[in-house]
Amino acid sequence: MKTIQIKLPSDVEQILNTIDENQNDFIIEAIREKINKKEALHKILEEGYQASKEEDRSLVKDFEAVDLEDWK
Repeated sequence: MKTIQIKLPSDVEQILNTIDENQNDFIIEAIREKINKKEALHKILEEGYQASKEEDRSLVKDFEAVDLEDWK
């Protein structure tokens, strides 16, 4: 395990001081939750992009002639 030093805003420090459980465990759990939420969001976005891929290609094809109009 690696030890790191962080600076907390005073309001966060005050709230953290009211936590009855082990502060170290609490912080580790909070970081893991944040990472998991971010990973889940990336997965949802990737799935959405994959799902709309064909529709996006169709739209590009529909407007292809107009996009190239007056192109010099």
